[in-house]
Amino acid sequence: MIRADEILAAAGDAERGDLVATQMGVININPANSTATSWDGQNDMTIVHVVYEVE
Repeated sequence: MIRADEILAAAGDAERGDLVATQMGVININPANSTATSWDGQNDMTIVHVVYEVE
């Protein structure tokens, strides 16, 4: 919410409206030539995608 408000303020003082949708997942970030898999649990990043209406 805070990040969305900061983006809207920088874009011309629009206001955040209602929450429309959310999604969450995990992405695995590995060094080049690595054989690690997401099952190893190393360098996992949680990605959250949130959609708000803009007023």
